[in-house]
Amino acid sequence: PLDLEGVAHACEPCGALFKWMQQLVLEHVERTKLQAELAAIEAELVPASEHEARSEGDVAEAEAAAARLRASLADRERELERLRSEQAEAKKAASDLRRLDSLGTVPSKVPPPPAPLVPYSAVPAEEKPRPRPSRSQRPAAAEVPVELEVCGTLACVEQQLARLVIPFSTGQVSLLEGDPQQALVLPKIASILKEHRGRLKLILEGHNDEGEPEGADMERSLAVYEWLVTVAGCPPGMLRVKGRGAADGRGHCAVPVPIQELLATT
Repeated sequence: PLDLEGVAHACEPCGALFKWMQQLVLEHVERTKLQAELAAIEAELVPASEHEARSEGDVAEAEAAAARLRASLADRERELERLRSEQAEAKKAASDLRRLDSLGTVPSKVPPPPAPLVPYSAVPAEEKPRPRPSRSQRPAAAEVPVELEVCGTLACVEQQLARLVIPFSTGQVSLLEGDPQQALVLPKIASILKEHRGRLKLILEGHNDEGEPEGADMERSLAVYEWLVTVAGCPPGMLRVKGRGAADGRGHCAVPVPIQELLATT
């Protein structure tokens, strides 16, 4: 191999040229080496770029899922707040009803026993008539006036009662077993009866669903009747009971309906 010092000693211009060529070769070798290293780095950079893109997509999906979870959590918190409000109202209504129940079941005077139930189609029982006197004992010209009394309700009262439906759970025939709607409706019915005392009569129609035990409709009607008479102190003579079965499709409930009856008094 050629030696730079030897070539320069033999010919100074040739030595300079040889030195320039040697530097050019070294530069080429260094450049080739750098290009190889750059190619290797670029080859490693491609998977890293792909991984970065996938990571950015995963981050975007995670942020979207977090936003959905936050929205769902907000909805659940609103629903929980609504349920808490309804629970508080139900507890207050049940407390008011228990207080009313205690006031009605412990009166200062012992109330008279409720009158026997009268079917819808029957007129309230009157006292047994006295034996008729014979024709000879009757007054000759005495005429007994007959007074007719029609007990009806106003249209506004009918509209109020139409909204007061007493609900029962499926298969349930008893009152005041944790149903807040019953606790709200029953006192309103009693209040209307007392407000129109002696001028308003109600028939308590019991209803049931298909498949419920036979007689559930009448038992519901009787349960409402007993509460209005024994707890709320409503006059029993102004109430009637009737079972309507499942024919009307009203479901498991009892409905107060205003009625008119023709009473003849002599």
